[in-house]
Amino acid sequence: QRFLQEQQKTAHMLVDWADADYGCQLLPGRRNPSKNLALKSLATVLLNGRKSSSKVCVGRRQDLSQTVRDICSREGYRVDFRGGSVVNRLLQLAADQVRGRSSSDGVIILVTGASAGPSTKQLLHTLLDLMLSQGGGWKVELWSWRICCSPIYQALAQDPNYTAVLKIRYLDPFRDLLSTTEGSRKDGDRTVEDSEKEDDEADDDDVDLCTWCLTEPAVWAFLPCNHLAL
Repeated sequence: QRFLQEQQKTAHMLVDWADADYGCQLLPGRRNPSKNLALKSLATVLLNGRKSSSKVCVGRRQDLSQTVRDICSREGYRVDFRGGSVVNRLLQLAADQVRGRSSSDGVIILVTGASAGPSTKQLLHTLLDLMLSQGGGWKVELWSWRICCSPIYQALAQDPNYTAVLKIRYLDPFRDLLSTTEGSRKDGDRTVEDSEKEDDEADDDDVDLCTWCLTEPAVWAFLPCNHLAL
């Protein structure tokens, strides 16, 4: 019964493009820049049959190539360009959604793991307190790649005051569904064929990279976990 009640809630998707897209590229031991976030599949996985009232992709202009903007438009996402902190803008938009709705319940789907520090924590506190003040019918699902998820979110999700309204979900089990070679943040003219060729070349040249910087070869292994780093 609880599941059916949650399924009936209207969802509002807010996507931090740069953070979610970057997470697609972080493969074990290396980064593959030819991988990009598949927005159509993202909506399918996260909505899971629920009705979507709005889908917004938030990012800086330099992070959203014309190709990506075209994909956003095709898949029904509104693009929101902002300077400053993208994740803080995401949280402000979420609060606006809650304040601007006549209904007392709904689901805010936040796709980000990024944080701008204390300001992000304060904005998330404000959003969650706003939801609780309206009877607790609103919920936040925060979806992130595990490697990208800020400890700020993890701590708040374990706070007894917010466990009823904030849940963290990880995108990692859906990596194959959410990764595509269509589009590029840096080169709007690159074709799908070019991306696939780069992907094949990356596989051929695969090396163990530092798990911290993901750019230089790893030369040390930490025991007992065997994580590789410079």
